[in-house]
Amino acid sequence: MELLQLNVPEIGEWYRVQHGEPFVVVAIEADGGEAEGGIGIQYFDGTLEELDHHEWSTLGAQPVAAPEDYSGALDLGGQSDAGIGLIAEDEGTWVDPLSIVERL
Repeated sequence: MELLQLNVPEIGEWYRVQHGEPFVVVAIEADGGEAEGGIGIQYFDGTLEELDHHEWSTLGAQPVAAPEDYSGALDLGGQSDAGIGLIAEDEGTWVDPLSIVERL
């Protein structure tokens, strides 16, 4: 007997429907039955969409490998600026990353 495998979405994972564009799950809200709950997805071109849990279950999305360079679509920046951002010098104090350059 073949078991039905449920396709549960995971934040940060990429999916594709047959003949469709790849997309990444960016948010999941709890499915409270009658309450509004949804799954936020973002396509490679940056377009956002929200699906309810029933739509997701009928979508037939299959996991795929992330595109080679998807950082632009998600506004993450490139690999060269990984680790650069706001830095806590003291607890509760945040500085502009450019101020670090001034100290060099």
